[in-house]
Amino acid sequence: MRRGWSLPEVMLVSALMAVVLLIVTSTLASTSRWTRQESQRGFAMGQLQSVLAHVESLLQRSCRAGVAYQPPAHGASGVLAMHLQDPAPYVSTPLWEAHWTCLSWNPERRQVHHFPSPVPARTQLPLLPSPAQLDQMAAGAGRRNLLASDVTDFDYALLVGPVAQIRLELEINAGRTQPEKIQLSRKIYFRNRI
Repeated sequence: MRRGWSLPEVMLVSALMAVVLLIVTSTLASTSRWTRQESQRGFAMGQLQSVLAHVESLLQRSCRAGVAYQPPAHGASGVLAMHLQDPAPYVSTPLWEAHWTCLSWNPERRQVHHFPSPVPARTQLPLLPSPAQLDQMAAGAGRRNLLASDVTDFDYALLVGPVAQIRLELEINAGRTQPEKIQLSRKIYFRNRI
């Protein structure tokens, strides 16, 4: 009567267990990598949608005559300056805020910031900043709130009618050989028709 396993039987079982473990480990590793990539992609999409929703809410409080855009040039940030209507309750003669609400995009740092810039006085009509004021805003110091990072492209365009279009592009690198770029754009309708 024989007890236990012989050496060839133990080696065969060990080899089979090693193959099964290798298959399970490689499956778990690829699933983990895929999950990490998709979660980073989802985070980037959420960040893009959040920034676009914020810009949309700002532009809807402005009008075509109260928005100026200066694209980035020669190492300077691009600036989107919006003169917003005061959010006070409805009055017969609406007032516009005492500052421009600005977004700046620095292509070198790949960041979008949000900051206020003073307007000479509260007005009954929206004011556009001059090119010199836009240059000052682009280079300006002061408190800036970071809206998004890893932004590879930011663009603003006026379309026909009371419509503007914003386009943002983010780059994500989730362990891939080539970074992936995600781009979203949104058409925004101005509520004010001045």
